Amino acid sequence: IGVDLGIEMVLRKPRARLDVTFFRNDIDELIDFTLAGFRNLGAALTQGLEIGGDWSPGDLVALTGSYTFMDAAEDDSGEQLARRPRHQATIQATFYPAPGLHLFTELVAKGERNDVGPMGPVVLNGYALLNLAAGYRISGHWVLKGRIDNLLDTDYEEVYGFGTARLSGYLGLQLVLGGD
Repeated sequence: IGVDLGIEMVLRKPRARLDVTFFRNDIDELIDFTLAGFRNLGAALTQGLEIGGDWSPGDLVALTGSYTFMDAAEDDSGEQLARRPRHQATIQATFYPAPGLHLFTELVAKGERNDVGPMGPVVLNGYALLNLAAGYRISGHWVLKGRIDNLLDTDYEEVYGFGTARLSGYLGLQLVLGGD
């Protein structure tokens, strides 16, 4: 059984939006993966609060952010469920310095999380990632895009024992169909 209860406030001048949502999920038969296979954790409860918003003070910049606090625990043990951080947040900024050009930056942060390793329970460290991107419309339907993920070359794990990309760069060409 899941319940979300939220409120959203939108302002036209300046262009802004703020939303706050409380969530709660009562789970009867939660199946979890361990190195030995799948197991039934039984009853669990996830609940918390999400706060998000965006603000565009003009045509040159747009800011977006979100924060989630989540208590996700097994009913029997009270332990935080695997791979579910109590705290996570994202802040994004997009700049439009010239016609056809946009620049984007993002900071993603996640708190520590429980996981399962070969010798039993482990705690994965929290981390923060800084990502950058840009796009430039080179003609009516073509956009040149580039992005740099994990600019600070942070060493982190989403799942115990599985590597994640370190500093990475991508370049692409996008064909935009329809619209202007």
